[in-house]
Amino acid sequence: MEKAVTEFMKQKYRNYLRSDMKTIWDLYDRPSKRKINAFFNCKNLFNEMNGENLKVVCGNSMIFSVGFTCDIDGEPVYVHITRDHDRYIPLKECSNVD
Repeated sequence: MEKAVTEFMKQKYRNYLRSDMKTIWDLYDRPSKRKINAFFNCKNLFNEMNGENLKVVCGNSMIFSVGFTCDIDGEPVYVHITRDHDRYIPLKECSNVD
């Protein structure tokens, strides 16, 4: 798990809270095969980690991010997945996020 939660990552969690996109098809009308495969890879991780509330957080024509919450070693965390990174943010660090 990451040691310090930056304002940037708190903003990612804010975006997660505001998002109502549940699947890749909520973001793209016709996603490419690579985007579909990437989404299902994220969904598999979500299932392996017994995650809750999987959402597509944001995206553009090239990439997208997903997020969900789960417990790691008994601690609730927010998991943010992009093309290049997986971030694990303790929810207690985000307690003051609106």
